[in-house]
Amino acid sequence: MGYFNDVTKEEEKSGGNGINSRRVNVYNECMDFCNLIDLGFSGPKFTWTNCRDISDLIQQRLDKVWVNSDWKLIYPEATVSHLARISSDHCPFLLSLDPNLGPRRSRLFRFQPMWLSHDGFPSIVREAWEGNNQDVCLAVEIFTQKGKAWNKEVFDNIFWKKRNLTARLLGVEQALANNPSQRLIDIHNFLSGELEKILALEEELWGMKARINWLIQGEHNTSFFHTTALVRRSRNCIAGIMDPIGNWIVDIDRVKEIFLMGFVKLYSSD
Repeated sequence: MGYFNDVTKEEEKSGGNGINSRRVNVYNECMDFCNLIDLGFSGPKFTWTNCRDISDLIQQRLDKVWVNSDWKLIYPEATVSHLARISSDHCPFLLSLDPNLGPRRSRLFRFQPMWLSHDGFPSIVREAWEGNNQDVCLAVEIFTQKGKAWNKEVFDNIFWKKRNLTARLLGVEQALANNPSQRLIDIHNFLSGELEKILALEEELWGMKARINWLIQGEHNTSFFHTTALVRRSRNCIAGIMDPIGNWIVDIDRVKEIFLMGFVKLYSSD
């Protein structure tokens, strides 16, 4: 968090000489290697200016907040706001760990491809459609309700199961190191197989959330998918908007009002 003295892409600089592509590539490669996420921002686009007249004016986004995926999981709603620049060539920024973005809307129901790999899924579909073949809307509604409940029971526990199996494997391995036996080997093999299933489901879950052609990757890279999904979630979050006269609005009620006025104006007849 702070002043990094360089940009990550051409759009982060205005005026002056063009960006140094080699330095930008090294900068981005370093951030990628460290699995860091640019937290983004709301407010003015640039954080630094040379304070010159328009003919010599240079502006850049040199100040950023970089976080890793673990930090992002702890503070999923964190936002960065660029504040007004006062008596400085840099603007201050405000990191809000839990901003008041209003009540969270309930998540939309989405079909998850990983459900197809579970033996219990066909029965969920069958129960939803039995006797409702002529009423598609009712069948879909029943499937949605059953799917949500089944998903929470079976798949929402993926991360808990992963932690549990990992802890049990560690205990077995410690026991094997102290007093090896065939029984412990069999238990270890069983737990390893169960953990492989959970890891495959986790990889598919994050791959689906990342919305990329993840099969091309050809390897277990859950951290990559996880980070990609978190970046996408951050980019989809609207923490503030600019009103018609150029002011940044972050109050959730005012944001709603501006959106409403915009659509009313758009669809009003002349």
